[in-house]
Amino acid sequence: MAEFQKRILAAILKDDYGKPERGPGGEYIYFYSALETLCQTVQLFDVGPFLKQPDLLREKLLKAIDEFKPDLVFFSIFLDECTPELLDTIRARTKTANWFPDDQWRFNIYSKHYGKHFSTVITTDPYVLKKYTNTGCSDVLLSQFAIKVPIQAPTTPITYKYDVSFIGVATTYRTWLISELRKRGIEVSTFGTGWPNGRVPYEKMPETFCQTKINLNISNSKNYDIRYVLSSIHNFQDFRRTKKNKEQIKGRHFEICGGYGFQLTNYVEFLEDYFTIGKEIAVYNTIDDMTEKIKFYLENEDLRETIVRQGYERVAKDHTYVQRFKDILNHIFHST
Repeated sequence: MAEFQKRILAAILKDDYGKPERGPGGEYIYFYSALETLCQTVQLFDVGPFLKQPDLLREKLLKAIDEFKPDLVFFSIFLDECTPELLDTIRARTKTANWFPDDQWRFNIYSKHYGKHFSTVITTDPYVLKKYTNTGCSDVLLSQFAIKVPIQAPTTPITYKYDVSFIGVATTYRTWLISELRKRGIEVSTFGTGWPNGRVPYEKMPETFCQTKINLNISNSKNYDIRYVLSSIHNFQDFRRTKKNKEQIKGRHFEICGGYGFQLTNYVEFLEDYFTIGKEIAVYNTIDDMTEKIKFYLENEDLRETIVRQGYERVAKDHTYVQRFKDILNHIFHST
């Protein structure tokens, strides 16, 4: 029997960024799956086909709500796909919640204009809890990214395919950083949009994490390393343009460990609330620090494997989306 005897309408993107050619998106893979596990009845309303048709979206969404009669409409809007007026109309009929994942850099330009139109706001940024309240939000909840399920822990020694790898979009800073590492004699296998190897499907990522001795987690926020900023006109212009001016914890922090992979990541504030740094995850500060730690952990296999196991156990115990959404739904249905 489902833990929550509730009817949930998930108004989210089924495909990555609403583009079928990119395959299923994280909202569908993670959020929808967790809701299905926890709730009596869950129905998907795919927002993707209506991203450029707001009038049709309103018509179809309101019809779905009238017919399904949900106890909660769960959103993860990220553009202006739903007008404030539509959100108010839906909130008058049932509980609503929205996951705002990028408030570290999007709160002032986006979230603060939409938050008050939901019954409950879910954010991953501790610093905006009070800010939401000041904009008129009646209920704000702090949560965090997670994983769907950890892979099964290997029972035999791992056969590694890569010494060092990175999975993520080839941003200007990441491209520069990987190039600099290669100049220092560290070969990095790269995967994702913009790299020659191309993207790795979600379901294949854990395999790559597990078969890599050191998985790099490299920020795509603004980087202030003067060597990068002044390395070219293009890099200087990219530095000035980017709106992502604050670091944040992301799903990759949990996905690597859940894939039984060793993770070396740039430090992000509040990371220690989710992992014991140095025991479950490793961090670096500068490219020089990163270079030293890559060499150190490649040479210290026993320590590296201990950190892998402890990071994996921490994620399996505390950081799955079922656990996150259990807390979210308990809050929505028992506290509001």
